[in-house]
Amino acid sequence: MLDMPGKVACFLRAAELDDTERAVLDRGVTVRRRQGYTLRVSAVPTVHRQLLVRCQPLDGGQGVPALPAQRKARREYEDRITTRLRQAAGAAGPLPTTPISRAMQSAGTGPFATAPQLATWTAKTAV
Repeated sequence: MLDMPGKVACFLRAAELDDTERAVLDRGVTVRRRQGYTLRVSAVPTVHRQLLVRCQPLDGGQGVPALPAQRKARREYEDRITTRLRQAAGAAGPLPTTPISRAMQSAGTGPFATAPQLATWTAKTAV
């Protein structure tokens, strides 16, 4: 289970999604939060990453302005995914690499997962 901010869920519901992604959103449970809501969804990490990629326009760029609340919602969703993966990695193996950790890895500092290790780890891990 992972909580998706309402702004992200609303954006994704209006987006072109494949059947798996649409099913994940449809099965989600809406939880009211103060002025907004979160969507509690259950899916494997791969689907969460696909949804995260689909909501990339919330960050702006490509000549499209973004509202600060939308950027924050996307960042929160990304942080929740990363946190969940790190928690699972504690029991399942090495942590997945991030842009910062890849830079550290190329500099030769610290133990980080390689791409094949990450693919194997991702296949074994479910959120």
